Amino acid sequence: MPLQNFTFTALTFCLGCLLRVFTAQIRRMFIGWRNIPYGAVGKRGMGPEKPRDIFMQSKSFFFALAVSAVMLAGCNGQEDFSGARIGGPIIDGTQNPDPNFNPSDPCSPRVVGNFINKGNVDNIGYFCGGYLNYTGQVGIQDLERDQQRFVCPLFSNSVTFFIGGNDARESLGTAYFRRAEAKNVNTSGTSFCEYDSTAKEFVNGSVYDADGPYLFTVADIFDGPVRNDVITDGAESEQVAQNISALLTGLDANTSDGIEYIDFEAHRLIFEMETTFAPDFFDKVFSTFVSAAGAAQEFLDLVAVNGAVGSMPVNSLDAETALTIANESTAAGLYRFDLFISDYLLAYQLEQAPNISPSDRIFQSEVLLSDLLVATLQTSEMRTNPADAGDVDDTPILSSTEFLPFAMVDRHGRVLGGGAFSVAKLDGGIVNLCDNQPLYMALDGSASLQPDLTHSGFKFEPIAETGEFTFPGRLIDGVAYSGLKSKLPGSQTDYDVAYDSPAHVFDASKDRSLINTNALCNSSISNQVVLGFRRQGLVMPTLDSAVMGHFFSTPARYTVNYLARTDANDAEPDKDIGVTGQITIHQDGTILTDLNNDGNAALDSANPVGEYVIGMVSSVIPGTDSVNFSDAVINVVLYNFGPKGSESSLTRYGSHFRARLVPDKTCGGGDSLFLAGDKTLSKNAYWFDTYNITNWLRATPNPTPEQKYEALRTRAYGYVEGIQTNCTP
Repeated sequence: MPLQNFTFTALTFCLGCLLRVFTAQIRRMFIGWRNIPYGAVGKRGMGPEKPRDIFMQSKSFFFALAVSAVMLAGCNGQEDFSGARIGGPIIDGTQNPDPNFNPSDPCSPRVVGNFINKGNVDNIGYFCGGYLNYTGQVGIQDLERDQQRFVCPLFSNSVTFFIGGNDARESLGTAYFRRAEAKNVNTSGTSFCEYDSTAKEFVNGSVYDADGPYLFTVADIFDGPVRNDVITDGAESEQVAQNISALLTGLDANTSDGIEYIDFEAHRLIFEMETTFAPDFFDKVFSTFVSAAGAAQEFLDLVAVNGAVGSMPVNSLDAETALTIANESTAAGLYRFDLFISDYLLAYQLEQAPNISPSDRIFQSEVLLSDLLVATLQTSEMRTNPADAGDVDDTPILSSTEFLPFAMVDRHGRVLGGGAFSVAKLDGGIVNLCDNQPLYMALDGSASLQPDLTHSGFKFEPIAETGEFTFPGRLIDGVAYSGLKSKLPGSQTDYDVAYDSPAHVFDASKDRSLINTNALCNSSISNQVVLGFRRQGLVMPTLDSAVMGHFFSTPARYTVNYLARTDANDAEPDKDIGVTGQITIHQDGTILTDLNNDGNAALDSANPVGEYVIGMVSSVIPGTDSVNFSDAVINVVLYNFGPKGSESSLTRYGSHFRARLVPDKTCGGGDSLFLAGDKTLSKNAYWFDTYNITNWLRATPNPTPEQKYEALRTRAYGYVEGIQTNCTP
């Protein structure tokens, strides 16, 4: 039976938040419309306080084609090899270079990112959108220069990394950006961006017009935008990648700071043509490339005359390890399933109109969705207190994305995930096939990402019911693409919409991501188009070693308390309901369960036998105190997600939180977790629980209004606190 309530709620939610964007994007992809202005999408909060995310989030849906911008200026008083604006043709294919681009203006539309090897590569040359400069030399001091970023004009298609300058340079390779449209302008084209240089934050708008910051490694500059497997494939790119990695390491004179700095002398030698790289410079066998008699060492010796250098690794395994760490750390983050009813319904209906043959349609009548729980929690009857019609809980609106399914990838390539899904039939109305309620599903424990970001073991299963869905495919810069094209006139594939003239030609046998279900909600779906699985939260690929060593050289032990309301009418979810868990935070940023409460001191966080990986330190800002790090900012994410069968082992199974961690310096036993972005350290961090509320909805088929409100207020979210138990003053 069609679900009128679900239809209204789902469409209202999507129309209110996203439909203008999605409509334009889907029409552009499948019927070839151009230059359609996207509707503005507001920044979503993580809780009632509308906090800033601890991640640099992409706010747009998978089809919000992104790229960004930034110009290139001088070089911190050094000789300027850039020339800033390049004369002649724009060799990277950019159609709309900005001749007035100013990277020193925080509101100048830009795309930003890092080039990463054994750390952020600082002062490497880059060319993009008609501009040339060096990482860490231009842009906003605290957001871009201090983080060794490249800063490119918004409409750049790609960025080429090099050693040298304007007229003479040796290219290392090219990485690619998704198309982007400026986020900081209104419909009339006027910028609403404002930056407070004193507070060092954006009052309105954001620096990240694109899906930034982009995190590129040596593996991304061969066949962009895909990441090559430069670890195990034995191809020529593996050898070249190891050599490039080794040279970058050799050019870094200080190996202790986690940053690889390229001395300007290296650029000057190439720019002034005192030396050049032979065409086969990087093509040598590794042992030959790094040998004392090799051309690479000869170049390092020349740089050392007037500059500073380090030494190249002598073992190819060392270079391979550096590449592996760089690749895994830059793939880390939070990935979200945005499988929305409005998108599939619109696309399905568009394909029906021209009477396209059923065998040619790429959108099917039955689809796996991820927004039914969000839609359910946002209904007025769920959010309104029957005892007081004016008492409305806005948390499900402000925190809507927190109730979507997630997968978390840590810096070791491990994947955990879960969330509420549903299956709906679109033909003749919207009929939910999962008993009219969302169904919680858990990701299999074998899930991982391969070196080329191919999905491995991506299978989700209901906890207490039958069926499964599998998700083969590959991530391309954090996004899953279907690569399918409708028969509608002028249509394009999602990959073609995202990239303008990339080097890589989409390979359906390797790159295509599709959803398949088996006996799930009495339905089996084959090869469903994926309209939304992408990385929504980045983490810092490398964490400040001094801060991490200071606080976590011995794993820090915390008791995590999940506070909730015991009654729907409680003002705040601050009651200790006895739900606690023991965790340890390790020097590499890994967060583990501590089921036997022994502190995990002898446990290898990369292979934690007997414990579960449930989170990570997402970012660290050292601050000004370099001794005690009293003003360091440490952010964490924790996901109590585990494979089917782990429900009884993991505390508050199926819940998650993101928070700022403030170590207990006085050992006073106080709370160490606060709302991310809270400078006052006075606002509580929130946990969100999709498993608990989903199970309640399925177990309560005809709840009263009072029961709905009670369930939302006591089961769906609350406050979280962390008490350090091995504190030392």
